[in-house]
Amino acid sequence: MKVIFLAFANSSTDPLPNLQEEFDYLNALLSKRELEGQFKLYVEPYATIEKINQALETFNNDLVIFSYSGHADQTQLLLDNQQFQAEGISRQLTNAAGKGVLKLVILNGCSTYGQVKMLKTAGVPAVIATSAPVNDKSAKEFSKRFWNGLVTYNKTIEDAYEDALGPAFGAKLPGNTAQEFRHIQTQVIEDKTAVWMLERINEPAIKYNPIPYALDTSSTPYTPNEALYQTLKAEFFKAENPELVYLYEQEQRGKIIKRSDYEIAIVNSIPHPIAKHLQKLLCPTDGTADGYDKVGKMRLFQIGQLFQTASEFMGFIMIAQVWELTMKFDDLIIDEDTKKVIQEYFSLDTKSRETYKYLKLIAATRNLIEREAKQRPGITLFIKEQEILSDMYVPGNEFADACEYLWNLRCNTIKDQLDADRLTVTCQEAEKYLCAFVKQISFVHRYHLTSIQNIDILKYRHTTREKTSYRHKIISLMQAIGKDEYNYYFLPDFLDNWGVVLIRGQVRPRNVQKGEYEAEALDYLNLSPFIIDRNAFESNSDLSNLMFFRGFGADGKTLQYKRISHPMNPRDMLDVGMKEEFETVRLEFGAFRQLLLNE
Repeated sequence: MKVIFLAFANSSTDPLPNLQEEFDYLNALLSKRELEGQFKLYVEPYATIEKINQALETFNNDLVIFSYSGHADQTQLLLDNQQFQAEGISRQLTNAAGKGVLKLVILNGCSTYGQVKMLKTAGVPAVIATSAPVNDKSAKEFSKRFWNGLVTYNKTIEDAYEDALGPAFGAKLPGNTAQEFRHIQTQVIEDKTAVWMLERINEPAIKYNPIPYALDTSSTPYTPNEALYQTLKAEFFKAENPELVYLYEQEQRGKIIKRSDYEIAIVNSIPHPIAKHLQKLLCPTDGTADGYDKVGKMRLFQIGQLFQTASEFMGFIMIAQVWELTMKFDDLIIDEDTKKVIQEYFSLDTKSRETYKYLKLIAATRNLIEREAKQRPGITLFIKEQEILSDMYVPGNEFADACEYLWNLRCNTIKDQLDADRLTVTCQEAEKYLCAFVKQISFVHRYHLTSIQNIDILKYRHTTREKTSYRHKIISLMQAIGKDEYNYYFLPDFLDNWGVVLIRGQVRPRNVQKGEYEAEALDYLNLSPFIIDRNAFESNSDLSNLMFFRGFGADGKTLQYKRISHPMNPRDMLDVGMKEEFETVRLEFGAFRQLLLNE
């Protein structure tokens, strides 16, 4: 079995106050995975020269990661107040490195970069070291974030390293004594800015996660979609999804309800952007061999795509709410921090947008709305259940962990950084986190995404203007499987024409055979021009062609859109140039850019 070896070398004369906390955190984090049979964890809380020599000899053929935390310098490690020459460790790692077993060495002490050359000679593919004296607390924070990225979120070495730099530098404290630094010297040392270095000895090695995985040896083999289906069925029923409740009641009366009936009911009752990508995973119906419902890279790609599309959809909902507030309240001023986040998002190139982390955008806009709600009675989040979004940025929360894992999966699939030997285990783990994600968004069936393709004013000579009615031709964008349906809504007021609109409210049947409904009022949120229905502008088709904003063209003005169902297919892109039919889209985006992008 593969081995991870953690050596902590505190000093009895110059103890490091944060080393024990680092040990406790890493030991607890990795022990859980060890109990699952993934690898053997060997930890030395008070490492000595003898103990390290013995461990390296014992695990010579199976050592995957060696990590040292404690006092050090350019050529030595301090073990129980004894100086251990780094060359000795390098020589003992040569065998594991030569066999391709050893993936990473971490030297989390002061000025350890001088030891990298010896490790490179030994054949170690990746080393993390420091180029200056390192603050004890900074070293602890770097270690915690780095290992959490590897173990919890399945980050690559490179991504976990980059992510850990922020906490490390953020925890840097003033001080200049040896007790505050992980330096071998006992005299006062200069307070320099420690720089962690990731030595890319073997470039491909840092593009993967080095944590060992054991194959699933349980009596029940992993079946893709089984956990996802059971989670969706239970959570959507709990959320009182009408379609699922109806099927369940029919089943209780003895009618045979197939699994596919439930699957179709689920994907056809939630907004199209989420539903279309869920459908590709859960119940592919187009007869292609994409393999989204089978173990493999395509399935992992689609799980990441589903998460990214759902996050992007929520991001546009948040931006649309901010825009609505600015139009409703002339005196509303968007703070510079929030405006900067929005501006940064819209300045992204299309490639960066593919792996953009929407958490930052969602958090900034949500905080703005909440601040304004305290000052202005009546302001609420359009999606009342959006309070769950606050959990997206609470470390350790199940939903936050799921979002972080799925975002990393998205990045790894886009960069093609999936380990082919771990596909079964990774698919199983990814589905577990996807289940945790969809559990929290089961409320989406209460909101109907629609495309308003035409509005007729129904004002007759014998009626007063107060009795005017507006007939809206609406295509329901809630049909991932089957043909889009259009209905006519009769309302006392009009919604936004040619807009993709999220509707909240109840309608009453007027003439079901003709697809006619009426309501006293409907709450709605216009998501255009961030989301558009291409067919509403280009044809009179009863079908829809839903598209997300993709970015600006090379001229900085041309609007580009991508088709929801195939967001990365170049053939399904749309450039809104000077085509007359898209003038409304250009006007809307122009107004938005002037107001929120300062253009």
